[in-house]
Parts: sequence; C-alpha cells; structure tokens
Amino acid sequence: MKRSKKKFTVISLFSGAMGLDLGFEKAGFDVRVVVEKDEHCIETIKNNRPKIPRIHEDIQKVPTEKILKKAKLKLGEATLVIGGPPCQPFSTAGKRLSVQDPRGSLFKEFVRVIKETRPQFFVMENVSGAVSSAVKHIPFYERMENGVKDPLEKLGSAFNLIYNELLSTGYRIFWDVLDASDYHVPQKRKRLIIIGSRDGQPVQFPPKKCDERITLRDAIGNLSDPNPEYVQLPPWGRYLEFIPPGGNWRDLPKNIVEEAMGGSYHSQGGRTGFFRRPSWDEPSPTLVTSPIMKATCLCHPEELRPFSIKEYAKLQQFPDDWEFSGDVLTKYRLIGDAVPVGLANEIAKVIKDAIDGKVENQDVEDYVNNYTSERLNKQVKKRKTKFQDSITSWSAKNMRNFPWRSSSRTPYEVLISELLLKRTTSTAALKVYKDFLKSFGNISELANADTNELEKLLSRIGLQKQRAIGIIKMAKFIESKFNGVVPKEYSELKKVPSVGEYTANAVLSFAFDIPTAIVDSNVVRILKRVFINYFPSKSNLTTNTVKMIAELLLPKEKHEIYNWGLLDIGALVCRYKNPVCNKCPLAMLCDSSAIFLMEKLNL
Repeated sequence: MKRSKKKFTVISLFSGAMGLDLGFEKAGFDVRVVVEKDEHCIETIKNNRPKIPRIHEDIQKVPTEKILKKAKLKLGEATLVIGGPPCQPFSTAGKRLSVQDPRGSLFKEFVRVIKETRPQFFVMENVSGAVSSAVKHIPFYERMENGVKDPLEKLGSAFNLIYNELLSTGYRIFWDVLDASDYHVPQKRKRLIIIGSRDGQPVQFPPKKCDERITLRDAIGNLSDPNPEYVQLPPWGRYLEFIPPGGNWRDLPKNIVEEAMGGSYHSQGGRTGFFRRPSWDEPSPTLVTSPIMKATCLCHPEELRPFSIKEYAKLQQFPDDWEFSGDVLTKYRLIGDAVPVGLANEIAKVIKDAIDGKVENQDVEDYVNNYTSERLNKQVKKRKTKFQDSITSWSAKNMRNFPWRSSSRTPYEVLISELLLKRTTSTAALKVYKDFLKSFGNISELANADTNELEKLLSRIGLQKQRAIGIIKMAKFIESKFNGVVPKEYSELKKVPSVGEYTANAVLSFAFDIPTAIVDSNVVRILKRVFINYFPSKSNLTTNTVKMIAELLLPKEKHEIYNWGLLDIGALVCRYKNPVCNKCPLAMLCDSSAIFLMEKLNL
C-alpha cells in the first residue's frame, strides 16, 4: 500500500491546555491554528508552542474564513478539525444543565466550522455524561419518584440533538465511549469520542490495551517533586489522616463519620468520592478541575495534601516541561479539563492509519458493521418490551377502522387490500375496496375479469392499467397453481405475481395469524428515528438493519394489532414531515423525538 505524502493538518477548536492537540502532534499531525477564549489557555499555548497561530476570541464571534486564513488552508484542505466543546453542562460532577446552559450549545459552533472548512475528518470529544444527558435536566431522585413525561427530560435526549447536528454535516459518524485506562493512561477517565469521515472512509476505534494497566505508582511513585505546588485542603481535610490508600469516607472511625460528612451523611448513593485517597496499585480516578471539592476529593495516597500540579500533569501525560499559566486553582482546572495525551494519541494513530492506507477498508468496514450491529442489538433488546407495550396500547385506542381489518376478514380480502394500498393512500383505497369485492368476490371471478372493467374501477386510485394487468395476472396464477386459494407459506406467496416481500408478510400476519414482521416506508422511518444514534451510517445497510430490528421487536402475541399500530403511527403521528412527537407513544423511547420538539419550540 502506498503511504500518503500529504501533510496532516489540524484546526484545533476549544483547545484548552492542548491535551488533545499534543496526542495528535505526537502522531505526526501539524496543528495549524488554535481557537480558544480562555486567557490562561492561550497563555499556556503561547508559552509552550509559540509558533502555532492563535485566535484568542469567543468562537461564536470568529468567522470560519478567519480560521482558514490563520491556518493558511483553503476549503477542504484541512485533514482534521478537532476539539472538545465545553463539557461542564454534561458532566455528572456539575449541575447537568445540558444544552440549556449557554456553554452546552457551543457544539453547534464546532459543527459550523466543520461545514465551512470541510476537513477530511473531525474528532469531537466530551465527557461520557454527554451520552446520558437530557435537554432539560431534572434531579435523579425527582426523576425516580415522579418519572419522566417530557421527551426533553429523557436521558440521552441532549446527545440525540448533538448526534443529529453532526449528521447534518453529511459526514459518516462513528462514536464510542473510551476509558483512558484501557490505553496505557494511568487514569480511569471515560470520554465520549465522535469521529466524522467526510468521504465515508471507515474508522476503527483503537483496540483496548488491557494487558497491563498503568497504575498510580507507575506514573508518580518515583516522581521528583521536592517542592510540590498544590492548594491547601479545607478544614474538613483533617479527616483524611484516617483514610488509607484506596479508601474513602467509609474508612472513617464510626464515632466521627457523621461529623466529618456533615449533611451528606444522610444523603443517598455511594458517595465514593468523599474523603478519597486513590490506591497506589490502580489507575487514578478521573482528575477533576479541583481536587479539594468534598464530594470529588483527590488526596495524595500517603501525604495529607491533594495531588500536586506536577502529579496532575503527569497523570494526564503532559510533557514534563509543559508550563501552565495562572494560579494554582487555574492550573488544576486547565489540567483537569484536558484529554489525556495518550488517549488522544491512540485516536490520532487510527485516523492516520486510515489515511495512510495501513488498514484495508473492507476489514474496517466489517469491524464497524459488526460493532454497530452488536450495539444496536443491545439497544433494541433493552427497549423491546416498552416498545411493544407502547404500540399495542396505543393501537387499542387509536387504530384506524378499515373493513380489511375486520375480525371476519378473509385471506383474499387481505391480499386485495394490500394490492390496492400500493402507491396510494388508505383513504383512496377505501373508496375502491368495497366495490372491488362486490364485482370480484373471489380469486376465480378475478382471474376471469374483463380488463377494461377492472381498469375503470381502479381509475379512482390511479395507475389503473398497470394495476389491472398485475392483479389479473396474480389471480390467474393463484387459480392455476393453488386452486384459487391464497397460499399461507411465505415461499409460495413470493412466487405470486405482484406479491412482494412486504405484501407476503402482511398477508401472513393479517390473514393467517402468523407472527411476521412487516416493513414498509412508515416502519423504516419509525425504526430509524427511534434508534438513529445506533443506526449504521452507510445507507446501503438500512434495509437489512431495519428488517433485523423489526424481527427482534415483533411480539409473538397480538402481532397483528402491533403491526397495524406501527403502520398507523407512521401514517398519523411519526409522519415524514411535521411529526407529532408530543402525541407519539414512542416519544420516551425515541432518539429523535427531542430533536423535533427542539425545532418546534425553537430551542
């Protein structure tokens, strides 16, 4: 395979202290410009990488033309746009304000730059909490007590919005949550990584390197830090002298634990971050932006102090000579906000390998397809029962009352209804259906029908000549091969002219009470919207994927009510245009409902 001689150029947004950038730099990428609002981040970048052009402005005020000009790149020339829009709105350690926090909407600026620069790839990172974040946050115990009735409060609704915005770029999207400790980083730190490929080139996430995790002792056990720079512990820090390495508040003497915990003593949950001393023999817990917050304390394993600045930087794998700007608390924030350099480097290497042609595209495609199917299967199984119950409950109250759905329906009547419904609306088919059965009451009468008479009848729904020829041909075939009886085997139905896969499955379900998944354009639309975050990003996989989902979701009982319900929801609620998400029984299960509601509410 020929290696690319192209220079790997990077546009860096929300650059912070450059943890992500350093990982890509280490893999041979050339950071051509950084865009960062924070003065201390800009000063840090200036002190360590003075030659990299810097744009010290709020990205919302920076035109893309200025970014390209500063990077000396033209439209489509950049290899990568990388960045991590502020993650505090999605962090489990914060107030979880999500996209309603002004910072939470900054990912749209990231999307804007992608659309206007058209790099070959993009990498967006964020806290793992972004995957489960809601557009409207409600406290955990309130959620447990009162439940969730608004799709915008549904866990994951904010990620649905993010994912949809990224899809709007036209890039092929890959995403996963990676734990840095799986990649020789001395820290248990989960990050959401989203990769976009402009040309549809597949990207395989780096394989885990779990053979031997790097421990805290490996990373800082022999670190020379004679004059450690750190912030003083608050008054409650005196209780940490009772905590052994690897311990937390549960190791406090019983006679002082309530005093030490204060009001949090009566709180629910594990509270494992309170009075925490990490173990020497495991990777460090996730570094936070301040190690002296009571609920997320990070005390040195042996000394009565938090991790020092040098130790913090080492655990994030910054170079030993990297200088951070600002006071001590600011330095903690800059380091704690960063992506571990080692994790960033692993991501950079798989993208570089894809560009260089070091991996066969088909091998990666196979991996992506298998991985996507596995993850989608888990989601389908997770939502299956609620999905089925929601459809059948809605159907019992709202199902449309058509004559071909009556309890006395015959296989012939079901077959005719399905043929009439092709390429027309149920309202139009209804106008013809009863007259059709009066004129042609069975297969034998239809097989001997006058073509002109049939065409005249069908003229009310259009395509009458084509329909008449196909229907008579169908009837003659059944009359000849099956003695005028509609067959009840799928293989035999598929042999009948004008009977395709959907029609055959509909006849099996509605006429013969055989549990069969039916898939038409309505069902495809519903399933893609409900599971959009887990759907394969290549359109040629849509058909097989939808069939797989439909079969997994199909109930063994009440399958005909379920199938009719799906069709009706697609026609009445989950419409192609202007879906009525606030009336949809699947809104709380759907990955797309929040997106439509956000658009409707102009949020």
